[in-house]
Amino acid sequence: CIKKLAGERYFPRLHDMDEAVHDAQKRLLLARRRTQEHRADCHEPDLFDLVNSKRRVRELIEHLEKKFTLAAGQ
Repeated sequence: CIKKLAGERYFPRLHDMDEAVHDAQKRLLLARRRTQEHRADCHEPDLFDLVNSKRRVRELIEHLEKKFTLAAGQ
């Protein structure tokens, strides 16, 4: 809104400011809708799988525990 109004050579009237804000809101809503549609169309798996991540962290902890308990016992 400010970028659009700052480029004008006259002091913006309230009607002009309202129009600029309305245009900015329309662009924001359109961008949100396109993002949601893209997410809905995307059939790829999530980048972060909570269950598998927890399992993998547990495996790593067990591996490190075994490694350091064997090293401490020697």
